[in-house]
Amino acid sequence: MLTNQKKSIIIVTGETIMQLRLSKIYISNFKSIKSLMLDLGDKTVFFGENNSGKSNLLSAINLAFQYASISKDDVYVSKESPEIESKVVTIDLLFEATKEVKNLYDTEWLTVLGDSLSTQDGSTFFFAFRTELKFNSERLVFENTKQVIQEWLPDGRSVCSKQLNPNILNHFSCYYINANRDISDDLTDRKSLWTKLANNVVIPKEQEGEIQKQLDAVNSKIRKESPIISKIEKNLSESVPEKNINATISPLTKDLKTLYKGMSIYYYDKSTNLDLPVTNYGSGIKSWAVYSTVKSQLQIEQENISPLFSLILFEEPESHVHPQEQYRLAKELSQFSEQTFISTHSAYIVSRFKIEQLYHVIKEDGETRVFIPKKINLDEHEKLFLDDVFIKNGSLLFSKKVIFGEGITEYLSFPLYFEKHYSCKPFERGVDFISVGGGGNYKTYIKICYALNIQWFIVSDNDEQGIISSIQNAINEVYDTLGPTMFSERVLCVDPGLSYESYLYKNGYKDIYLSVIDRVKNSNNYLLGDFQREQLWTSYISKNPMVNSMTPDEKLFEAFNLFVKKGRIDGDHAKTRLIVPVAEEICSATENGSKLPQIMLDLFKKLNLE
Repeated sequence: MLTNQKKSIIIVTGETIMQLRLSKIYISNFKSIKSLMLDLGDKTVFFGENNSGKSNLLSAINLAFQYASISKDDVYVSKESPEIESKVVTIDLLFEATKEVKNLYDTEWLTVLGDSLSTQDGSTFFFAFRTELKFNSERLVFENTKQVIQEWLPDGRSVCSKQLNPNILNHFSCYYINANRDISDDLTDRKSLWTKLANNVVIPKEQEGEIQKQLDAVNSKIRKESPIISKIEKNLSESVPEKNINATISPLTKDLKTLYKGMSIYYYDKSTNLDLPVTNYGSGIKSWAVYSTVKSQLQIEQENISPLFSLILFEEPESHVHPQEQYRLAKELSQFSEQTFISTHSAYIVSRFKIEQLYHVIKEDGETRVFIPKKINLDEHEKLFLDDVFIKNGSLLFSKKVIFGEGITEYLSFPLYFEKHYSCKPFERGVDFISVGGGGNYKTYIKICYALNIQWFIVSDNDEQGIISSIQNAINEVYDTLGPTMFSERVLCVDPGLSYESYLYKNGYKDIYLSVIDRVKNSNNYLLGDFQREQLWTSYISKNPMVNSMTPDEKLFEAFNLFVKKGRIDGDHAKTRLIVPVAEEICSATENGSKLPQIMLDLFKKLNLE
């Protein structure tokens, strides 16, 4: 390890590691955030439903590094607290030394921060400051002031000592990349990072003279070959009374200092042999170009070891980016040495980060709340299975309540019952139905939901030995002594010995099932007729002769179970082909006085969405 004593960065195996880390934030009265304190890591991903307040978190952090004002719409209000002008928006940031540095007092931060450094135990130092926005009734604006925090306390009770020296923030960089990013806008925006980079382009002194000559020669050639420019120059010169003054037009700038003002981006397409400006490309390319600009700036900062602290705030990196490209982008973001906070709706983005880096954001009664992930232990199989969970069933991350079923039939049919009961789609109520792909996978899903504070439920078959006990064991492993309570509150099982399909058959929907089977098989009384001449049944009978001694009803039920489990309809599994039309028939029958399956009604009661 090499330590650069002059600048506050440590070089470790070719990577730059910032000595300072934003470790805690406190926000109050900002947008949807009433009061919120969070511990933060080097990489933090905020995920959750739309309009939960993820972007508001990033906006608040970004605002803390500025002296900008806000509008009245940016102040938190509620039915109980509708006032605006009397409220103070507060944003507290606490910075501590990273694990690579034991004490900020021994680094260049001492020179930068001076007596703005604070300590609570006499040995470990930190730097914290508060941003307050108070409404000035005379100027009719919210004024942004900043104070040094001397003592950090929970829930916004920190003690401030003096005004923050604005020059200190010159050593901090915060890059906020919003969801509406478009390099086309940045090219013409004087405040954009692109313009900042362009203004810093410098030609070596020893080359200025030669480049100026070349530039003058190109300007002269264009003027000579353009009759229009010649005419304009002649008329301009004649319009000046002084005969010793001649007007010239410079098609290209003559001033090397402004040569880069119009700098743009072109992409050469080898397949078409065309060199086209970035404005001719789609949103995906333009979005990537903004990211590439930020990446370039960070690389420059690392080479120059300045500023001393950099933070990246990335709002919805997935915007305008193809899913596979989202995966690549997230991989790059996860490898940044700079502290990075991300808000996202993308399972591809989430899958690239560790469970402990995922913060679940929800909104309750108009107020944003954030749940820091709980610690869980995943075995090697579960770690490998995580990507599969997030990519195939990533919607669970953005739902209020998730219902797990073992297979595809629950996934296909349960939403139909939900829509019939609530007269809306599940996603409209923040509900998702997910197939875990086998009873052995319940434990991994339960662990994920436990860690990320996602409310889950299970509706399980009960036809295989040990399936219910395996669910109980999984819940007990995760919730320990609370396991039995969680099982009682969150798990619904059909009757012992029954699958979900046989449960429907036994609980009032036999006729509907048999009718649907006859219809899709285009046969009258199929299970007692044509099916009993098929090899699947005859083979089953030869191995289980006791079936012949069953009553007609028992034999029909046996045929039903066999066909649903192992039968085929036009090459598809029978249970998969049947479950949707059966569910549709059950939903239609409710209009004539029938009711939905009791297990579904029990589930809806547990969901408590009314």
